[in-house]
Amino acid sequence: MVRRQRLVGRVVGEGLSDELRERRFVVLEGVDGWTHYVEIGPLSGAVLVGTFALPN
Repeated sequence: MVRRQRLVGRVVGEGLSDELRERRFVVLEGVDGWTHYVEIGPLSGAVLVGTFALPN
């Protein structure tokens, strides 16, 4: 089952989850305190990743 929900955090890693199909993943450190593995799709697809700094 695929759950779709908003995830807020920072990207701490990325790479290929399937080299033959060129599928990518990111590892996020969420503001919920958990680390999340997220597949984001093929390299050929457009992916928008926003980054921002949180105040200390």
